[in-house]
Amino acid sequence: METNAQRYWLEFASRASLKVSVEAKHSAFFEGIRHLPEPWGLGSRPIPPVPDFGGDIDAIYSLKEILGDIVCESHVAYRYRRNLSDDGYSDDDINIILRPARVDVKHLLYTVVPAYIAAFDAYSFACSDEQFIDIEALRPRPNPRHGVYRVGPVSFFDELLCQNAFGLRASEVVGLFTGRIENAAVLHNGAYLIGSSQVQRFEESQKLSKEMHQYLFANRNWHRR
Repeated sequence: METNAQRYWLEFASRASLKVSVEAKHSAFFEGIRHLPEPWGLGSRPIPPVPDFGGDIDAIYSLKEILGDIVCESHVAYRYRRNLSDDGYSDDDINIILRPARVDVKHLLYTVVPAYIAAFDAYSFACSDEQFIDIEALRPRPNPRHGVYRVGPVSFFDELLCQNAFGLRASEVVGLFTGRIENAAVLHNGAYLIGSSQVQRFEESQKLSKEMHQYLFANRNWHRR
């Protein structure tokens, strides 16, 4: 059994665009989650002020001001809209760290995360045990817009990323996992994979993630790239 010290990392990545200002992206995100029950949603609260860059390349707003004690740490970060490139350095992102013992994980994965993906226009999402993050910190990573270094136990890849990383349509990725994992669905023009919504021991979660990763990469279609 896991202890209350176990933590999950939720990571959302969205392609920053010169066509969508930080102000517009910020407003769209909070309006997009307004309907969710508090604290995950905005409810009747006003949209928070747009964070200032202050001479930096990222403008960061702490989501703890909205989410409160349900999370350990959380922020949304926007990339400065100039000299953007086709790589992860030009991503807007949301990072949320929480203790699964304190939240309804099924509600989080089936209701909250899909709403956040759509509202933030994310191209990728991963929910991982914090120990995954520690292990992977020392490993080289591909450009996250063109390659995938982690699959599962809960992941989302949009249509373009599915094609870049696997040579597959999002619907084909979903088809591969339908009946093999707890849930696989087309979501926001992408593949949303839930290996399990149960809170697992790290070893169990790691095993599930490895199995999903191996199965997906064994069935990728490089000829279509």
